[in-house]
Amino acid sequence: MSSKIAVLEPHVANQIAAGEVIERPASVVKELIENAIDAKSTKIVIEIWQGGMEAIKVTDNGEGMNRDDLELAFLRHATSKIRSEKDLYHVTTLGFRGEALPSIAAVSQIEVHTRPREELVGNRLVLEGGLTQALEPVGCPPGTQIWVRNIFYNTPARKKFLKSPIKENSLIINVVSRLALANPHIVFKLLVDGKVVLQTSGNNDLLDAVGSVYTVEIAKKLIPVEQSFGKIKISGLISQCHLHKTSREMQNFFINNRYIHHLRLAKALETGYEDKLPKNRYPVCILNITIPADQLDVNVHPTKLEVRINKEEELCNRLTKLVADSLKTFNPVKEVTIKTEPAFCLQNPPEQLNLKLPEITREFTVKEHGKELPFVLKDEKFLYTNNRRQDGSVSEIADNSKTVRETKQKEFPELIPIGQLHNSYILAQGELGLYIIDQHAAHERIYYEEFKKNYQQGFYSQMLAVPISIELTSFEVEKLIDNILLFNNLGIIIEQFGDNTFILRGLPQGFSAQDGQDLVSYLVSELDLTKVEKLVREDYIKLLACKKAIKANQKLSQTEMIELISKLSKTDFPYTCPHGRPTIITFSKRELEQKFLRG
Repeated sequence: MSSKIAVLEPHVANQIAAGEVIERPASVVKELIENAIDAKSTKIVIEIWQGGMEAIKVTDNGEGMNRDDLELAFLRHATSKIRSEKDLYHVTTLGFRGEALPSIAAVSQIEVHTRPREELVGNRLVLEGGLTQALEPVGCPPGTQIWVRNIFYNTPARKKFLKSPIKENSLIINVVSRLALANPHIVFKLLVDGKVVLQTSGNNDLLDAVGSVYTVEIAKKLIPVEQSFGKIKISGLISQCHLHKTSREMQNFFINNRYIHHLRLAKALETGYEDKLPKNRYPVCILNITIPADQLDVNVHPTKLEVRINKEEELCNRLTKLVADSLKTFNPVKEVTIKTEPAFCLQNPPEQLNLKLPEITREFTVKEHGKELPFVLKDEKFLYTNNRRQDGSVSEIADNSKTVRETKQKEFPELIPIGQLHNSYILAQGELGLYIIDQHAAHERIYYEEFKKNYQQGFYSQMLAVPISIELTSFEVEKLIDNILLFNNLGIIIEQFGDNTFILRGLPQGFSAQDGQDLVSYLVSELDLTKVEKLVREDYIKLLACKKAIKANQKLSQTEMIELISKLSKTDFPYTCPHGRPTIITFSKRELEQKFLRG
């Protein structure tokens, strides 16, 4: 009887093992860069073609390998970092399994040039499908250069699951970016199809690295944090409260400079922000946690993205407290200037502010506390709904009941704008007390309902008389190209002009050429394009409303404040902005009297 059990041929076993470590070109790039870091490189150049599927080239100026080490490097479980079982509990390098290079070699064609600094001649090794084709001396600079060509050429079933070159490029950029943030002392240079898309200075300044990987504007909105307890140290950068994203994509956690996925650390970070962020928004961070190797198990995942941490609960609690304390003590105001102008501003707005107000045509008077106050109006009332409590005072935000739309015209009190506070909040007087209106949130609600009504049948573009040129970051380029047809469907007519430059030819109705650069960049970075199109459209309308609405620190004239309140009163639900923040709060006359000890 023949045996049902057979020992696999070595090359078949290698191909199976490669599937655990090498999922796609980005996995190859990660493993090669980590080897270069372990080799004490100070400069690493990564070049990719066609999303890494055609070729990947990684060049470093590290220690290099001699002929004997080069032969052994591509054998399974051959490593320079582990000698015995005890070493598994004191791992301090990024690569240690001895699986990466043979796994890459099993599914690609490889050529290596390497030379230790102390030797005069280097060596060249050529492999195909894991089998050595050539090993010979060669002239080359100190360090190592590895070419990986035609990945998965001998495993077509795996190759067909790769994405488009644009998507694979994006994944590789993400890998290189995280490694660059973890190692600001190393110069990283990434070229995609011959074009430089990322380069860091290697000056060991984390803020500089963030500016190169993301943008300088993001770097300016980060807070440095650092704390040690016992032998553990947390250090890095966290975002200020007004910098947040739609996903955790820009949360970077490193353990001993190794990038990891760790949901509990992410939750601990976000708990430190408590209610300082809007719902479903996530902070940005670049945090490195230094832990003694014997308190850490990094050998629990083939790609080493997951780790086990001793005293994990204490670490998470410490991180939450560090974040909360840092946000509490951080003061974004560098200098306070006392201005002599009054707090209530009834001056004319700056020329560039345009709320498209209709012409005011009629005068009338309003009785308030027995006095007749003159007002100007065009057949409209300034109304706002409030719910009374049992004691007669007024709640901050009215309930969203089914009868709101039918009854709000009867229930709204007459509101008289009396000025602005900090050029951000409209103060209005009503029969029941003081009303404070967030001008941005209110205008956002107005535009949201207007856009939702106008774009029910689709997004219409208005072509620009003069197309404008837009420069985007490498992240934005990859995301835009991958979704350029969707953006066209959303009313943004744009085409690539070369490298990171795009030509904007059309915008949604109501947006001018001056809005173009900011709008495109804002949507590319903020819009979550992984959702179904219906949800993308809803988020898109919210983003358009937010972008179009007047901002804080903008002066409004008396006429503009009147018009803003009037338009808000006509919306279907004027109580919150599209993101759930209140548009208005109230202080009843009774509450004010109690504050002044008059009640």
